[in-house]
Amino acid sequence: VEIWDVDNEWHQELVIHGSKDWSVETLAWCQNRLFTAGLNGVISEWNLVDLSPRIEVDSYGGAVWHLAVRPGRQQIAAACEDGCIRLFNVLADGLQYAKCLTSQSSARVLSVSFHADGYWMVAGGVDGMVRLWNVDEGTVMRRITLGQVHKEDVLVWSLAVLQDLTVVCGDSAGRIQLWDGRHGALLQSFNLHTADVLTLVADRAEKKIYASGVDCKVVQLELIKEADDQPAKWLHSGTVRVNSHDVRALALAPPERKLLVAGGVDTNIIAFNLSKGFRQHGDDSRMIPAFPQTPPVCV
Repeated sequence: VEIWDVDNEWHQELVIHGSKDWSVETLAWCQNRLFTAGLNGVISEWNLVDLSPRIEVDSYGGAVWHLAVRPGRQQIAAACEDGCIRLFNVLADGLQYAKCLTSQSSARVLSVSFHADGYWMVAGGVDGMVRLWNVDEGTVMRRITLGQVHKEDVLVWSLAVLQDLTVVCGDSAGRIQLWDGRHGALLQSFNLHTADVLTLVADRAEKKIYASGVDCKVVQLELIKEADDQPAKWLHSGTVRVNSHDVRALALAPPERKLLVAGGVDTNIIAFNLSKGFRQHGDDSRMIPAFPQTPPVCV
């Protein structure tokens, strides 16, 4: 795990070294505290002073594929191998198991995302289903079926929920789809990728969506109102390919920074400057190399 200072010309502040028996599939920040989880089924909080685990808690559900922080609450949701989503309370002295959200399926959960109010949550997995949860009641309010491709269920790798309860999902068929979360109706579908869409993110204004995955392309969707008497629609407004291998994560900096960051298998961090728009050929991108940053003087 690497922690970078973006304000100081991308200075690498900390490196938490791993081991052959330890994988990091997902990480999350909650109250300025760093949590990670992976295939060993352990959720860890890290001491950022001595770079050692501060606490380690079993997920109670096997491998953890995704962590998400619940807005407005000090809670973390873990998407687990056994098909359940487990909630943990973030306390001053550690993590406390809160509840288990379980459906009738035991299919592995790959992705979870909360609505901004923290009341709703969506989850997707290997059975080609997206489930809309009422978190407080622990019940599934809506099931959305993404269907099959070549007679196989698609994998729901990435999810986002907009303010109007529009569910955005990226799947193993290379599709980005937008669904009406209240009624389960498909609103729009984009076939812009040639392989799995592993990550997507919406900006704070919810006017732009960025997605990427196995084919290395970062695409931009933009909400545009073409006529006053027509509702706004999402349109494909840009594609950039800078990474050389799978892009596993996208992140947007606070709006004032106008920065999109991509990272993946090639171990390079790509920072896109969005102040001039999303260029077609990545002209406003900067590559942060994977080479370790070492101090010029050692004593």
